Amino acid sequence: MRTPPFLHRAMHDERHARKFVDEGVVCLSHIDRYRRTEDPVRQDSDEGTAHYRAPLDGCNGSRPADWVRTTRSIFNPVFLLCMAGPSVEPEVLTRFGPHVIRINDPNALRRDLESYFKSVPGTATACVELRQVSYNPGEPVNLTLDERARHVFTYTQKSPSHAAECEWRIALIIVGDRPRSGQIIARLGKRLEYCDLLPNYSMNPSAGERVIS
Repeated sequence: MRTPPFLHRAMHDERHARKFVDEGVVCLSHIDRYRRTEDPVRQDSDEGTAHYRAPLDGCNGSRPADWVRTTRSIFNPVFLLCMAGPSVEPEVLTRFGPHVIRINDPNALRRDLESYFKSVPGTATACVELRQVSYNPGEPVNLTLDERARHVFTYTQKSPSHAAECEWRIALIIVGDRPRSGQIIARLGKRLEYCDLLPNYSMNPSAGERVIS
């Protein structure tokens, strides 16, 4: 999986967007939020559950009868920072808010969050991952994927109805009890030099690139 050169994060509140860039205040929401929210733009009732077809134990998948519908869920607390890939259309991105941040080094953000959460007392962090969302529930699983890779679908798979969002997400996976809050805030205490707040976000149709106007 190759990480894009940049990702976008859209926010409704300009103050929160500026704090993200200028102070490194990053809010991650529990995966349940997206399953239960009444916001039709964000709601996905299957968040946290993966659906795919896999061959029965002892079968190599060579016959249609070898494949069975499989569902698996994640029980560890998972908190998400949702972003959009470079190919997202502006009208889709700005449904999530008019204040758009361009993250020019997504892996740097992941590393900063990983360092932060591993240093916070009382946060039993299993891992902090940067993952691309797939929009393929119910399809046959790639036979080269091991059990760990298949488990990743539980927090990276969404309905095809969301495919236009071109989503990537940073997932904070916690070992042990779920924190009481539905959100976890990382306070990195520095300006994120690899992030830019894009005022008057727009699209240059001829160049196919986002510009600041």
